Amino acid sequence: MQHQRILSRDEWLPARRRRLSREREFARRRDQLNAERAKSAAGAAFDLADWVRHEYEDDRKERASAA
Repeated sequence: MQHQRILSRDEWLPARRRRLSREREFARRRDQLNAERAKSAAGAAFDLADWVRHEYEDDRKERASAA
């Protein structure tokens, strides 16, 4: 097992701040990707609902003209 080096506070604090900055950037990009994913999923659901509505209306028109 490899042991990690023990740092002084003067070394540790800037390294921790760099790490936190990278984690915040990662979280921001993840949130942005999730927002894009939700937006495209909502659009796909709307398209599906629109398609179903048109299919229903076409079917209703066919039945009305056959009667």
